[in-house]
Amino acid sequence: MNYKKVPKSVGFNTKNERDRKLLKHVARRNFSGYVKNLIEADMKAKGKWEEVEKAPAPKKEQKKDAEANKFDALKDKLKRPSKPPGPFINQPKD
Repeated sequence: MNYKKVPKSVGFNTKNERDRKLLKHVARRNFSGYVKNLIEADMKAKGKWEEVEKAPAPKKEQKKDAEANKFDALKDKLKRPSKPPGPFINQPKD
């Protein structure tokens, strides 16, 4: 299940001096986090922000027991050492 939404994108016109400066300013930053912090600061300035705790990351769905057992059995089978390789056939003589 996808919990992320991308509601808006931001375009920068590289021929526009103002946009070039803005783009250069955010070039090496976490752009998403930067924008979220700016939105939060704006909301706080306007008195529309109530402190909220960051939501914990969603837990991954648990595998069913039967599926987990099949997976574990396959992992164990793959971990077993194979027989050592036999002699090579048709090797050139020195």
